[in-house]
Amino acid sequence: MLNPVGDYFQLAPDSGVTAIMNILRSESTGNIHVTSRSPNTPPAIRFNFLSAQLDRDVTLEAMRIARRIMTASPTRDIATDEMAPGVAT
Repeated sequence: MLNPVGDYFQLAPDSGVTAIMNILRSESTGNIHVTSRSPNTPPAIRFNFLSAQLDRDVTLEAMRIARRIMTASPTRDIATDEMAPGVAT
């Protein structure tokens, strides 16, 4: 896979478009647990992203909508290739 920002987080010389799908009111829940009495020890964090089926379904549908937008006229001339996750996904 190509790195869109180049080595060392420098912007790539090519133009591009980024589409991000984000669940604003997730049904997935994670947890945070204390792992030590010491305040310097970080807690155990289990994010549990996309554990709820609804969150997975909404994310996939959002990706389908974004693909339809990016392949519709006039954006199809701007966004000519999908880098990730790829059209086969």
